[in-house]
Amino acid sequence: MLVNLYFHVLLSTAVACAKPNVELSQTSVIPYARVETLRSPIQALLHSGDARHTASPQLLAQAPAGSHVCRVEFSRWSLPGASRLEVTSLRTGESTTLSSQDLEWWSHQSPVMNGDVVLLTLLPDPTQEASWVELRAAIGMITPNTDSHSNKRGICAPDDRVRANHPAVARQWSGPDEVGRQRLCTASLIMTGRHFVTAGHCGPLRAGAFVEFDPPDSASDGTTQVAPPHKQFPVDLNEVRRDYDFTEIPCDDDPASNCISDFGEGDDGMTYAVHPNIEGRTPGHARGTYMPLLRFVGFSEAFVKWGNGATRPIASPLNLTLKHVGGFFESPVQVGTGNRMYSSYDVDQTRGDGGGPVISSLHNAAFSVVSHGTPDSCNDGRAYSFFNFALKNLVEECYGGPSRALFLDSSRPVGTDGHGTIWNPSPDFSYIQQGLEDRTIHLAPGTYRPKGGRIDVPCVIVAPFGPATLAGS
Repeated sequence: MLVNLYFHVLLSTAVACAKPNVELSQTSVIPYARVETLRSPIQALLHSGDARHTASPQLLAQAPAGSHVCRVEFSRWSLPGASRLEVTSLRTGESTTLSSQDLEWWSHQSPVMNGDVVLLTLLPDPTQEASWVELRAAIGMITPNTDSHSNKRGICAPDDRVRANHPAVARQWSGPDEVGRQRLCTASLIMTGRHFVTAGHCGPLRAGAFVEFDPPDSASDGTTQVAPPHKQFPVDLNEVRRDYDFTEIPCDDDPASNCISDFGEGDDGMTYAVHPNIEGRTPGHARGTYMPLLRFVGFSEAFVKWGNGATRPIASPLNLTLKHVGGFFESPVQVGTGNRMYSSYDVDQTRGDGGGPVISSLHNAAFSVVSHGTPDSCNDGRAYSFFNFALKNLVEECYGGPSRALFLDSSRPVGTDGHGTIWNPSPDFSYIQQGLEDRTIHLAPGTYRPKGGRIDVPCVIVAPFGPATLAGS
């Protein structure tokens, strides 16, 4: 196994050094999708009445006309004890209840609901003093039905992407900027069970940012729909780490889209943590798995690329849902004076794929995140590799520092930290069949089936991030 590890290192390095620096033209498009955010100010107060009053006052909140999903923003509240605020979509009937802590985690907002009208119901705790919430605005999101931006894509005929959901891949909403624009991208849950990795161009993240698992198909008119509230997780804005060096400018042939300027200098990575969902569960607990990460891959290795891009033809409505497509990535590409390492590929790519994982079919682990590509062609795509120390460091900071070996191909005994701890083993322990004796093995949430069905040496196995199961093969 040690020989195989260094073979991959030397092969990747040799290929990269032999490849000349590559300068893409300014037509390299940043593959995020866009959603417009509109606000309707509301000055209203839901109040349960006198202390220990058990009334459940209700209020309808309607988002601006044309909104296909919506949420409510609050100025202040008092929800003592077991008091809760219930938010129900009138269109779908989906509902969620929010505590005072939930409203803090959600940046004074509710989760996003399908439809443009929600019913708010105050559920006071009769053993506590009066409950109340003060509303600030109803917020609606609209998918622009334009070919120029959100539906920009490069399809290698035929379109062979497959609609599916991956348990560790989510759709990311960036939160609106000062003029109401949000970026929709793709992100992967990593080992801690609460951190995600994506591309730097998918930020910056702002108030209201969240990720959702299992994003549903768009509505028949092409408008984006959201997963149920319990599958949404608000971003912890205090734990965002972003390294993004590109300058974005309007594309020459498409001013509504953003292209890369000054391509020669570019890191494109971001990691962040999320708060628990409305059920109080971290993503690791809720999903029971995570995305293994890999720093080194061999030449022309098969991969599967995941992303939340549009799937219908340009002239048709959007369908920003999760899909995957397979292919073989070309040699690693050394880019610009900073010698950043990118994976190059020619497979289908559309808006919303940005930040999505490119997964080695051999190792079932992500080795890069989607960065940019050429539009309206059989995509000349680039994915930012974990080989880059800038992206590697962003990931390791999620775990408390670089002393821990957190990548799949660094978890062999030679890659353990100073205390003999093995991190991030593969599901079948294939990377650490040797040298387990008297070591501590840290497992992420998920199910593991050691080869041979058992571990025959004394060792300590812990699962610090959530439930993990060891099963026989």
